[in-house]
Amino acid sequence: MTKLSTISCDYFPTCPGCQFQENVTQPPIALELQTQFTFPLFHKEVIHWRTRAKLAVRGDAQIGLFKRGTHDVVDIATCPLHHPAIYDAIPLLKKALKECNIPSYNEQTHEGLLRYVQFVVERNTGLVQLTLVVKENKNLQPLIQNLSKQKIWHSIWTNVQPLPINRIFGDTWHHSFGKENLYETLGGNQICFHPACFGQAHLSLFEDMLTSIQKKIVQHQRVVEFYAGVGVIGLSVAPLSKSVLCVEMNSFAKESFEKSSPPSNASFLEAPTENVLGLLAEADVAIVDPPRKGLDKTFLEALNTSPAQQLIYVSCGPRSFKRDQEILVEAGWKMETLEGYLLFPGTDHVELLGVFRRSTT
Repeated sequence: MTKLSTISCDYFPTCPGCQFQENVTQPPIALELQTQFTFPLFHKEVIHWRTRAKLAVRGDAQIGLFKRGTHDVVDIATCPLHHPAIYDAIPLLKKALKECNIPSYNEQTHEGLLRYVQFVVERNTGLVQLTLVVKENKNLQPLIQNLSKQKIWHSIWTNVQPLPINRIFGDTWHHSFGKENLYETLGGNQICFHPACFGQAHLSLFEDMLTSIQKKIVQHQRVVEFYAGVGVIGLSVAPLSKSVLCVEMNSFAKESFEKSSPPSNASFLEAPTENVLGLLAEADVAIVDPPRKGLDKTFLEALNTSPAQQLIYVSCGPRSFKRDQEILVEAGWKMETLEGYLLFPGTDHVELLGVFRRSTT
């Protein structure tokens, strides 16, 4: 067993972040899929790859993930998957919480203040964007002042989640310290990420996926990207395309897109995908990156009757992808290429990149 395929963690198996520690570059789901499809499986770092993490805060400033089947926190100090800046940041935050007497949230009583934290590392500086998810936005200034003395922080945000529910983020955001915008170079572009926006955690491998998409997309066509997030994929193919329209319902994603200096042929529409299926009538190439449940029946129906000649499907749900692939092939699409990316080594998961063309036979 090589170091490239092995993770050594003091918290395994109590912490649910990993499902196995050895042979992590061959997860069972990938092997299962490879009995049905022939595709390469790409991987890179299996340690220190995670540049973003959402962690719960409970008890006496315990910071980590919930044990499986419970809301008891595994207090993580040195996760081997985290970028080193994250586990440098955790003890600084814990120290500040105790010095400022910030109480952790209690789900049974709905008392306490700090519920979750999000860490995002800006790779070119190694600085950490911190989001404090709190029940209410009060009594935080001493904590912000304490933390701001540390050089590790890129910025500090607060998010208010007052409801006794499992959804991590609430609707209210406040920029409290440091730079407002965090940028990553992806697909040849400087991409802005608001802390409310989705971003891949394994960025070096995600960059390889973007390069593959750039090589495979039919050039000089009208592109519509659905479930676009901040528009990373769309912006990466904009120089190769006649036009690119990115569709996403997150209003903070639109703000990030606009701060990413999009070219004149790229635009953004804030809308749920299911409300704008008519846009498929204007697409030569459709790009989709749906949630794990895959594509809705109504989307597939609209796609299959559209003029689109190429579909680029980024899947975070292998089994829903298999289902959708069967529907697409039956409707006259041909899957030209399929690639697997181990964006979450240590888990039984693989992300897929499928490229489809209209069948000519």
